Amino acid sequence: MVFLKKRRVGVFWVVVVMIGLFAGPDRGFGGEWFRSVYVLDGDTLILNDGRHVRYLGIDAPEIPHKDKPGQAFGYDSKRFNETAVAFKKIRLEFDHERHDRYGRTLGYLFLDDGTLLNEEIVKNGWAFYLPGKRRLKYDSRLLAAQRLAMDATLGIWGVWRDKTERVAGNKRSKRFHLLSCPFGKKISGANQIDFKDPWSAFDSGYAPCRKCMGP
Repeated sequence: MVFLKKRRVGVFWVVVVMIGLFAGPDRGFGGEWFRSVYVLDGDTLILNDGRHVRYLGIDAPEIPHKDKPGQAFGYDSKRFNETAVAFKKIRLEFDHERHDRYGRTLGYLFLDDGTLLNEEIVKNGWAFYLPGKRRLKYDSRLLAAQRLAMDATLGIWGVWRDKTERVAGNKRSKRFHLLSCPFGKKISGANQIDFKDPWSAFDSGYAPCRKCMGP
């Protein structure tokens, strides 16, 4: 009789564990666990609860959208993201801001083995580090991952190495601009830092201005 009771208890916990693995979201164990149902591009996906999640702290090349042309390596970045999340549980973690201006959820995505997807995409050269308005909790990890990809000229970095034009960085926004950029010309003397080329700006933790740097 005691044996049967122990066996029933054992079966009960196996059932509980299986439910925990496949149900979602699970708000225990330090976070919310989900499954990805669709990858939109290299830094955006849709979770099984319907949320569109934009990977925080990184920016991947764009794929074509309606009337907007795509960027070099856009589909490569998307494929890497798809492979990374396929058939895996994902834990969503937040920082200061939870939504962007388009209403997308901003967050860090972890696999159940502890891999930080934001970092993994950058480390393999399929996105660059994108500083926020405020300091992010994984800034140092993302910049370190970018430097590793740059040193190995992985993915997008084979293209950026060839750009030699001087650029101006804004210490406040952490963006760099072409010297001809209207936004770059508005940088105050106290906030401006000059770089010999975009590569040096990236290595220092700056991201490109979308208006003047373009695709």
